[in-house]
Amino acid sequence: MFIKYLSIISCLLLLVSCTHDSDQYAIKGIDVSHYQAQVNWKQVVQNQGIKFVFIKATEGVNYKDSTFRRNWEGAKGVGLKRGAYHFFRPNVSVEWQIKNFMQQVQLEKGDLPPVLDVEDVDEIDPSVLIPKVEKWLIFIEEHYGIKPIIYASLNLYQRILQPAFPDYPCWIARYHRIAPPDNFAWDFWQYSDQKYIKGIQHRVDMNVFHGNIQALERLCLK
Repeated sequence: MFIKYLSIISCLLLLVSCTHDSDQYAIKGIDVSHYQAQVNWKQVVQNQGIKFVFIKATEGVNYKDSTFRRNWEGAKGVGLKRGAYHFFRPNVSVEWQIKNFMQQVQLEKGDLPPVLDVEDVDEIDPSVLIPKVEKWLIFIEEHYGIKPIIYASLNLYQRILQPAFPDYPCWIARYHRIAPPDNFAWDFWQYSDQKYIKGIQHRVDMNVFHGNIQALERLCLK
């Protein structure tokens, strides 16, 4: 009998260890770039619960992701909510980065807001970084008529970006079983960069939305 109880306890502990906070969020999505190569979008949306995708469009002043157009149209073709993101380079012209993104991305009604991906900024003083980020956000919002999303690691967002831009939607990178803490209102959580799903041969980033499908719709371009 004692051994039987031990077996039951072991099974319960195994079940607990396999749970992930992301499981409690119904609206799941991915983000892709040329690293995922050719994506079969019809397979992506088949019984995998994927509702949205963020697609890399640009980086710095002149880089354009080679798969953006194909992914942008492919996501639309299967009915996914789609958003485009720009990988920010703080040491080069913000004006040219804005131009690069606007030349590449044409938003339509129902698309998710543009995303500014803020990484690789450890050597940049916040007093220098914040005005540059602010310039990108303001110009992009004026151009598209929608407030952009800020993407960053949880640490970077809490230390630097949240205090400066508390009113912007945020997309948090936190590769952890535990969801971001409740002391700020996050919108998207990138919880893994190591997943495999049908339709994509390479590993892909997985995300969840902090809300229901109606809230996701409200976030999109009208």
